[in-house]
Amino acid sequence: MVDQQDTEHHPRNTASVIGHEKVISAIAGNDHERRHHGFILSGPKGIGKATAAYRAAERLMTSSNMAGLFGETDGLRVDENDPDIRLIRAGSHPDMMVVEGDASKASGGISVDQIRAIIPFLAHTPSRSQWRVVIIDSLDEMNINGANAILKTLEEPPEQAVVVMINHQSKPVLPTIRSRAQMLRMTPLGFQETREVITGLFDEADADWVGVAAAMADGAPGKALLFAQSGAVDLYAETTQMLAGASTDRLTIDGLAANWGAGGAKNIVRRQMGQMFMLRLLTMAARQAVGKTDDTARPHLDIEGRAINQICQKHSAAQLADWHQQFQSRFQEAERVNLDVVPIVYDLLERLIGQPRAP
Repeated sequence: MVDQQDTEHHPRNTASVIGHEKVISAIAGNDHERRHHGFILSGPKGIGKATAAYRAAERLMTSSNMAGLFGETDGLRVDENDPDIRLIRAGSHPDMMVVEGDASKASGGISVDQIRAIIPFLAHTPSRSQWRVVIIDSLDEMNINGANAILKTLEEPPEQAVVVMINHQSKPVLPTIRSRAQMLRMTPLGFQETREVITGLFDEADADWVGVAAAMADGAPGKALLFAQSGAVDLYAETTQMLAGASTDRLTIDGLAANWGAGGAKNIVRRQMGQMFMLRLLTMAARQAVGKTDDTARPHLDIEGRAINQICQKHSAAQLADWHQQFQSRFQEAERVNLDVVPIVYDLLERLIGQPRAP
């Protein structure tokens, strides 16, 4: 989820990890003799997998006192002045190698040459630390040649070396890689944990903005970086306020649809956020309409809850489910052939504020 050019919010610079303490312990615990040489951190994008990988690397590669490492409230904070920590945050620690996709290239993926460079790196003994660490972010960005190249390292792991591989679950991990590494499955955070992470990322943000971003993130606080870039949080708040009202005018709908569906490459993130928001809203409303309001589908904001209540008063669960399918299909097809999605968003919003259903 993180733009690798955004150095301020790059996972290596995130000061704390919330909700993933057990994963860091599995990688960097004190039982060196039983430590595995390879790990796969698997889970949805934006939940903190790369951040957890960096924090585990810091634990392995520093001798500073990391007080409260396994505490539940301190977020695994470390000594920011430790020289090894400073080198890791700068991306220049001699015992750490990070393999990322190159956004400047057409493929944007990880090349086989990048993976092959891991072997000579691990052939050297550590210069500052007891361990050498390689982070691959991510397996999803590797082709079959790169996947085969990493097998050489995983099959014959050097002493005092750990390879941490990120997997966003966009495609299956090859069985040959999975069998040679320990799979650590990571799940989305709870709402309060998500809110706490976003507060740390945007410490000057308004509390209401953080609340809306946390609700939209659905347990993946890394999405908040996209929200901030696209202006989606403010649009989400405006849209829920409109839907929560008893009535509205077509001019308001037109303005919201135009903002959500603005064309061009520079607005693609906002359009993606708009699609995600509409589908989220339809899903929660449909589930509420049939009495299924578990934690994964319950609104976290008052304005969001009021909007869903209004929708459920007007439309049946079957109708909402049908609109969900139609909207998703129409939106994806329009994006695929580069058509205007504004009419698709407008049509859905107009339907949602329609007249109450017959008793």
